[in-house]
Parts: sequence; structure tokens; C-alpha cells
Amino acid sequence: MIMKWMLIVVIAYFFLLGYIYFFQRQLIYFPQSGDIQPATWGLSEVSLIQLNTADHVKLHAWFHPPANHTTPTIVYFHGNKGHIGHRAERVKGFVQSGFGLLLLSYRGYGGSQGKPSEQGLYEDARAALYFLNHRGIQTHCIVLLGESLGTGVAVQMAREFQVGALVLQSPYTSLADAGKKHYPMFPIHTLLRDRFDSIQKMKEITIPVLVIHGDRDFVVPITLGKKIYTQANEPKTLHIYPGGGHSDLPDITSVVIDFLKKYQICQTKMIATNPTPHSQNSR
Repeated sequence: MIMKWMLIVVIAYFFLLGYIYFFQRQLIYFPQSGDIQPATWGLSEVSLIQLNTADHVKLHAWFHPPANHTTPTIVYFHGNKGHIGHRAERVKGFVQSGFGLLLLSYRGYGGSQGKPSEQGLYEDARAALYFLNHRGIQTHCIVLLGESLGTGVAVQMAREFQVGALVLQSPYTSLADAGKKHYPMFPIHTLLRDRFDSIQKMKEITIPVLVIHGDRDFVVPITLGKKIYTQANEPKTLHIYPGGGHSDLPDITSVVIDFLKKYQICQTKMIATNPTPHSQNSR
């Protein structure tokens, strides 16, 4: 009887391994559709635009131009759930302060075509940055702001493009590390295909970095955020919210604006302003 139950447990375990491997993207990405008109979410001054990626996927995004040429533009990469409308309150303060905004709806999210994947989200982000270039926004005035899953996208773009600054809200070292915290009984590092391995990329990034984390984040533990901060080059800033969780952090607008003012982002023109990736191999 004991051997029978052991066999059942082993079979169930390997069944779960197979499920995790073949359906892992359904366990990572939770896109939602719905009304993403900016006015519906209290942002009537923001425009709903369409972007086209290099692999021919049509995306939706919110865009608001900066008040002037010395004001940064925030490129916001959201987390794995919902759609861009659910981030309206998080970006409203930037718009009201005159900042530029490009809030990207990844493939598969909020009416955008396609299905999400790590490489797909990178293509979406590149399309966003090239759009800003076509609008005449210099890359030294672009601030990449990643939220949770989006921190992996933001880090990759900071590695490829010479932008002004990088802001990471609730970042993880890699998706495999974050998954291992929740599923220690499974070989997540072996199973995972979409890895978003940010920790290995941080040493290549030399722009100002702001890491924001709550010390009671049970989705992405603050230990992972601190590792990202430790790996980052100077200049860098760590802002911890005592008692802050993952989805209930206070409004970070003032923290981000103070950070951008401290390092005079968009005030001093950088030598390289062409949004061409540092190297084709980095893609």
C-alpha cells in the first residue's frame, strides 16, 4: 500500500512538472481585455495610440507628450496582470506634473494583438522607444519605469538603449528566482523558458537607477530587490516602503520625481542620443 501511494505521488509530481513546462506562460501572464480609453480612467488629456512592432504585431498604448524639451518622458512597463487602465492612478501624477508618458499595452493585453512571451515583450518595448524617437523625444530624456514583471522589460531596454534613467518598482533578480520562492519543490530554473534574467544585466547599465520595494512584499521578496540594487552601478538609490506589499505601495510619483531632479535627468544632454541598441547581440 505504501509503495502504491508513493507511486501515485511520483506520477502526480511529474504530471505537475509537465503542466508547468507546457503551460508556463498561462502561469506567468494574466492579460485582461476591457475599455482602455484614457478618458474612461480619468486621463482625458492622454491619447490612445497604436504601435507596430518589428514582428508585425499591433499594440495599444497611452501617450502624453512632455510639457517641454527639458521634461522627461516616462515609459511605463506594467506588471503581469490586468491592462493599462488599471495603472491610471499610478501614472496620473506624472501627467499632471507635465511629464511625458508612454504606457505600453503588451501583446495580448488590453486589445493588443498577439500572445505574451519574454522576447515578445522586448519587441513591444523596442517599438515604444522607436515611437518616441519618431516624435523627436531624445533618449537622454527617456525614463524607463518597470513595475513587477515589467522591471525585466525595463532592464533589458536599459541594456540596449542609452536612455536617461531606470526606475524599478518591486524588481526580481530573475523570474526563475521569484518562482522558486513560491514553488521550492519544483526545479523552476530548469523548467522556465521566459527567464527575464535581470541580475546578469545590471552590471552593463551605467545610468542612474532607482529601486523601490516594500519590505512586506510576499510576491517578490525584498531580498530580490536588494540584490538588484547591490548589483547596480552608481549612481543608484534604494527606497524602501516600511510595511509596503506588492500591489499596495503608496503613490511613488514624488519619489520618482525627486530622483529625476537629483540627477538632473533631461537637463544635461548626453553625448549619445540615438536610440540604436548598444549592440545587436544584446537583443
